[in-house]
Amino acid sequence: MKSLSILILLGALAALIVGGLFVVTPVLAEVNSPAEPVAPLTGDTVAVDLAPEAPIVEPAAEEPVSVAVPALSVDIAKDFAAQQEIEAEQAAQAEAAAAFNAFIASVANGEASQVTGIYVDGVLANAVVGQPNSNPAYVSEAANVVTHFEMAAQYGSQAFLAHNFLAGASFSQLSVGQIITLVYGDGSSANFQIQTILRYQALSPTSTLSRFVDLGNGSELSASELFYAVYNSENPVVLQTCIENEGNSSWGRLFVQATPILDTTVSVTAP
Repeated sequence: MKSLSILILLGALAALIVGGLFVVTPVLAEVNSPAEPVAPLTGDTVAVDLAPEAPIVEPAAEEPVSVAVPALSVDIAKDFAAQQEIEAEQAAQAEAAAAFNAFIASVANGEASQVTGIYVDGVLANAVVGQPNSNPAYVSEAANVVTHFEMAAQYGSQAFLAHNFLAGASFSQLSVGQIITLVYGDGSSANFQIQTILRYQALSPTSTLSRFVDLGNGSELSASELFYAVYNSENPVVLQTCIENEGNSSWGRLFVQATPILDTTVSVTAP
């Protein structure tokens, strides 16, 4: 009986030891193994995704985008500059036209056959007067006034005289190719283009019988030979003044010769 009791006791003790092992083992496993997700205590079944989380990828920094700027800005600048030039030219033309019309108005007297003004754009704008009593030696002493040389008209030229210290000072500024415009008393006008500019030295500056040396080719002419060479039907318009040199205002003579430009005679009504 006692032996049976001992066996029962030993069996019970063995059962306790084995049971203790089974109780302790899961705890140790829990401590020594990685934590596992715990289901909430609601009695519901929860699905747990044990797959590793995807790594967070930072967005790559945006590279600067290179944009090719077309050459439109250059073209626009060129077009703007060209337009400015056109507008400036148009403004200059309008200003020149206004100045010319104002000049016509200032010299108009209603006489269609009389030259009352002589005009070169940007150079001169002079009234024209005649020679009293047909005096061939008369030259006006008024500023901005030229004198119609009546004797030259007998040989085919419309000639205009001026002192080189007055209106004649502008004659030396003229050049071949420029346009001389004669204005008539009724407001009409005619254009002539400069073909030749002649310069002579007067060997006897104060004498009407002086001989002259052509400064272009060195040839020498008498006063009458020079007159006929300058004033003729081949030179419809001639401007004459003196050349100053070596302190002598009558040292030489300057002649500007012009011929008509065909189909350029215009009629302008003076305001």
